[in-house]
Amino acid sequence: MSKQNKNAVWSIIFQQEWIYLIRTNYARWIFIGMAFLMTLGWLGGYSFRYTQASSAIIRQQDAKERIASALATDPDEARLLSRFRNPFDAYAAGNRFGSPYAEKPPFAYSALAVGQGDIYPDSYLITLRDLEQVVSKAAIQNPVQIYHGVMDMAFIIAFILPLLIIGYMYNIRSDEEEQNRMGWILSSGISMRSFLVSRLAIRFLIFLAIFQILYFIANISTGIIWGWEGLPAAWISTAWQISLYFLLWTLICGLVNFTKSSSISQALTLCSVWVVLCLIIPGLIQYSVNKKYPLPNRLEMISAGREASIEASQAASKMMDAFMQDHPELSKDTSNMDDFTKKLFATQLLVEEKVNPILATFDTALENQYKSIAQKVYFSPVLTAYDMLAQTGRNDFETQRDFYRQISAFHEEWKSFFNFYLSGSREFDATVYDELPQFKYNPGSKKDNYHAWYLFLMPIIILLAGAFIKLK
Repeated sequence: MSKQNKNAVWSIIFQQEWIYLIRTNYARWIFIGMAFLMTLGWLGGYSFRYTQASSAIIRQQDAKERIASALATDPDEARLLSRFRNPFDAYAAGNRFGSPYAEKPPFAYSALAVGQGDIYPDSYLITLRDLEQVVSKAAIQNPVQIYHGVMDMAFIIAFILPLLIIGYMYNIRSDEEEQNRMGWILSSGISMRSFLVSRLAIRFLIFLAIFQILYFIANISTGIIWGWEGLPAAWISTAWQISLYFLLWTLICGLVNFTKSSSISQALTLCSVWVVLCLIIPGLIQYSVNKKYPLPNRLEMISAGREASIEASQAASKMMDAFMQDHPELSKDTSNMDDFTKKLFATQLLVEEKVNPILATFDTALENQYKSIAQKVYFSPVLTAYDMLAQTGRNDFETQRDFYRQISAFHEEWKSFFNFYLSGSREFDATVYDELPQFKYNPGSKKDNYHAWYLFLMPIIILLAGAFIKLK
């Protein structure tokens, strides 16, 4: 076939696709569904971004008001208050008045891939209490008081939109044969392979163009891109990675279309592929990881933690009883309790020392599970794509664990700072509030992985496989 005839055939196929897209209700409803799903993702991203921004403002205002109320208190009147309410007492300042919020600020694409961002808190109120209390309190309050569940756009892209691709491309060949049009098409001189490839390419470009338009609108209108400086690099990088993922599903549809079977058989085959990649393989991976690295029984861990805490508390209580017997005046007068707060703080440190090894077993098992899952995501392109988007939004497990490690380090710094005042080495007064440690989140460098290369190589492998398939 001459080059002129090939261009003419391509032009005819392109016109037919536009007619199919515009006039048939079937195709129209597919793209209405895509717009609807993208709208859900838009609402989810907007809700996530608004919640993060408003919560951050509330937390900053709360921290400022607590310090302002402390500085506004008259020192002479403060001496008449309980040590737990005196803003110029080190223990009260470290647990209440001066306690800062340690926050993980939103990244450029946080709202694109919410991931586990609506489960894990993005801020913790740092106090002198043990780290487990600090973390547990934030974890309990987070889903109940802050987030109410949002539709994750990354989930829509990775899991749901492939179904629309299947619905749009599953019967490219079988539909023509069932309508008795295939003989007329092949009589024009175009080969079966060229016809299928051209139809796939055109439908892929149409699907991708509509998606990218909706995706760009969602990026701008929801504020997924936090600031225009993130637009060129972040948007283009994510857009081409998603395009590779859609290309992969298009080529899977192409391989099925190469077989001579009915439309129903091709639809069932592609749906089976989706079930395997989206449901069965992730389930098998999770099962194998749980068997290899089982998490400690939560009830047993809590029970062991309580026993260790009770033992430490009882030991501390004996010290406190002895202390109160030596100072009976404190049982009635609570205005002079420097030693009492020292003992109380020492008790918390003792309890934390006993409980931490038990909690560490759970954290270690969780880390091992994550590392094992991270090595197995390449068994399914769906998991690879979702993990790639979650890492782009920095709402993945590794980012959250890094945030937790920074929280733990700052918590130790916070306690060390107040140790000097609780031990009596320094006197705590209003000027100390200006010297309080402040948490500064370090985002670090983005983790290097092979997700993009994987999504780039998989279509090439499928193309090579398709080249060796003989069409009937």
